[in-house]
Amino acid sequence: MDQIDMYVVPVLFGDGIRFFGDHKVPTTMLENPRIVQSDRVTHFSYDLRAL
Repeated sequence: MDQIDMYVVPVLFGDGIRFFGDHKVPTTMLENPRIVQSDRVTHFSYDLRAL
């Protein structure tokens, strides 16, 4: 994997299942994000930093 894309929508769902569950992953450094704002959603794109 070389990039992570996230789309943030400000909606409250209440209770539910955790998106990543109890999965443990190693610490990963991300570069500065590229951010695109639009109506009711914000798009974030992160390149992974080589360790």
